[in-house]
Amino acid sequence: MRALSACCALVASALLPCAAAADELVPALRTQTGVTLTRSPGNDSDDIFVMTTPELGYFFGTERTQVGITYSFTGSLNTALPNTIANRLALSLAHDVSERTRLLFGLEALQTSVGNYLLVKRTVQQATLGNVGINSQLLTTTAVQAVSHEIAPNVRLLQSLSGTYVRSLDPIVRLDNVLASATVGIERSWAFDAVGGELGLQYARVAFPPLESTAITASLGPTWDHDFSRSWSSSLGAGVAVAVSPDPETKPLVAPTGRASVLYFTDGSGVELAYAGGFEPNVLLGTIVQSNQVTLRAFTPISDEYRVLFTTSSGYLRAKVLDLRTKGRFDNEFDAVLHDAELSWSAADWLTLYLRYQFVGQTAGTALGAGATPPLVRHGALFGIDIFGGGRPTRPRVQTKFPQRVDQQDKPLPDKRR
Repeated sequence: MRALSACCALVASALLPCAAAADELVPALRTQTGVTLTRSPGNDSDDIFVMTTPELGYFFGTERTQVGITYSFTGSLNTALPNTIANRLALSLAHDVSERTRLLFGLEALQTSVGNYLLVKRTVQQATLGNVGINSQLLTTTAVQAVSHEIAPNVRLLQSLSGTYVRSLDPIVRLDNVLASATVGIERSWAFDAVGGELGLQYARVAFPPLESTAITASLGPTWDHDFSRSWSSSLGAGVAVAVSPDPETKPLVAPTGRASVLYFTDGSGVELAYAGGFEPNVLLGTIVQSNQVTLRAFTPISDEYRVLFTTSSGYLRAKVLDLRTKGRFDNEFDAVLHDAELSWSAADWLTLYLRYQFVGQTAGTALGAGATPPLVRHGALFGIDIFGGGRPTRPRVQTKFPQRVDQQDKPLPDKRR
């Protein structure tokens, strides 16, 4: 029931909105230049690129409601790969329905190549995903909603919904997939522990020739969160999941599901080690996969005086695309890794410089024909500059995730400049 990416949330999203929010128009500009070395059958390339992303955000709200709207455009000039453009429009909302109920909502539309998607997302936001190829152009639309409601003192109801539509914009790669999920859980908390249960449902309609299928999964199990100290906390969940399909010649599949994470957080540094296993959605493939995934995320200041920050994420994924057909013709198993490290320097309130390295690796899928994920190795090194109009905020402006700790002490303070 807790966020599986707590370190990402601590860096990339505010967990406590400010008391009031005046209208604010925030321009920003990011410029990156670097090199990528890609090895994949029929798609080898050594590319030098310059990528620029102007962004405009508008934030407004009241004591009970905060809203953020952001649009960004990315243009990339390349020496070997095709020049590309990307567009991203995002809406985030946090609203106090009552003193005991808080609603979070987010909507994002993104048109980009997979390669740009991985480079534009910052290091701490990365997730290890199988993909259809670095140069594939995708249109992805995602909506998420979450509610936290205090039924009684120390008893909370947590509910979330999400929906994703993924479509390929390439004439060669055909991809037209729909993902949806729903989760509801309840927990009872004490000083250092929270115990509860969670029910999860997922739906996937996949059209990725030759793979065309529909799958529905349901999982149920207990959860336990524990705070060891003011700096250390943990989260556990386990259960049983069943997958079924209305398609002909399919059979149900029953599998264990589980998650575990350990989080260390102080005012300046954070580390999270997390494991997730079971039926999980893969956004880039637009499918449900039966997976085992281990992720490490961390950030720490190298120098408080000079505002130098180091962030890193590292993940390993062992996945099998869910295929419930009795003959298993489209079973597709693969391994993927994503390692990312970034060193940034906030030279001024309005200026950040950073160096970054990224490694993406993926084994060839075991499926036959176009349904198999392609083998892939890519190294990327880049230098970037971020410019913020009006100064960089000390905290993001709209809450997007609920806290992970039982005592909820991982809530950062709101941006004092607003």
